[in-house]
Amino acid sequence: MSGASACSNPASHLSWDGIHLTEASYGHIAKGWLYGPFADPPILETRHH
Repeated sequence: MSGASACSNPASHLSWDGIHLTEASYGHIAKGWLYGPFADPPILETRHH
């Protein structure tokens, strides 16, 4: 569309257009489900290297 623009670095933002989330957002959500605090106990244990 004329006048529309896209974020140059969506990995650094949580919202794409005010409605849709970015890959970075979904990564935070997935980590919360897998490692806590969104699941108690966490689905996976935190790995320490």
